[in-house]
Amino acid sequence: MKMNKWTVGLAAAGMVSLASVAQAQDGGSLSTPKLGTSSLTGYVSTSYHWAVGKDKSSSYTLGGDREDRFALNVVSLTLASPVTSGEWGAGYTVQLWAGPDASALGVGGTDLAVKNAYLSLNVPIGDGINLDVGRFDTILGYEGIDYNNNPHFTHSNGYAVEPTLHEGLKASYTVSDYIGVTLLMANTIDPSDNGASGNTDRHTYGAALNLSAPDSWGTLGGSTLDLAYINGDTNGQIVSGSVANYYAGVTVPTGIEKLSAGLSWSVREDNGGKGQSDSAVGLYL
Repeated sequence: MKMNKWTVGLAAAGMVSLASVAQAQDGGSLSTPKLGTSSLTGYVSTSYHWAVGKDKSSSYTLGGDREDRFALNVVSLTLASPVTSGEWGAGYTVQLWAGPDASALGVGGTDLAVKNAYLSLNVPIGDGINLDVGRFDTILGYEGIDYNNNPHFTHSNGYAVEPTLHEGLKASYTVSDYIGVTLLMANTIDPSDNGASGNTDRHTYGAALNLSAPDSWGTLGGSTLDLAYINGDTNGQIVSGSVANYYAGVTVPTGIEKLSAGLSWSVREDNGGKGQSDSAVGLYL
């Protein structure tokens, strides 16, 4: 066993024990858990926006800065290591966005932003609770932030009233093959770098319930129902009654291969429902 001079000096001063150093170096209980193999993936999103009619600008699309032209939207790179097996499995995910749409995330203000960066840990309670700590996507919504996960290129008004990213802690637990629960605690309800509400004692809290129908349900087998609620303040502001988001979404198979139908309901209320209120219903195929 080799020790550097700092370790020997600390041991002589009684600040560390040689036994604990030996145990750590020999791979004992104090050693750092090993992560799995890391992988690098990504995608490039480019587009041509053909605007028809005189009133071309629309809140449903990317706006007037890309009308009738080709555009580079974003380059996404993700470096990740999946959670390793075992009672205390660990992993991580880091996703970088580069390009014009990176500034729209609200966490950088430039053409380069850290979209996701979190550590993952499996806690051996029940069948295992998955904890994510850091910056991650929100727990509600029918449409995804990433272009390769969103079923449509543009976003609806429902997406516009929903949160996008959070910095905090997310706990997910699979109750059964058909029931999943997610709990959220974050700094703010909006995306921000190390943000905090005007009332620093108030955090953002949320919960989501994910249900799926078994194959024994016949034509409805594989259908999903998602319910979620998030309540919190925005960065640097105190909102009396906070900002609340409600969400419900259902997806059912149509009987046609690779074609499903979806219905979503999104609500955002300011000041406990006394301020501005926005709601949207979406139908998807």
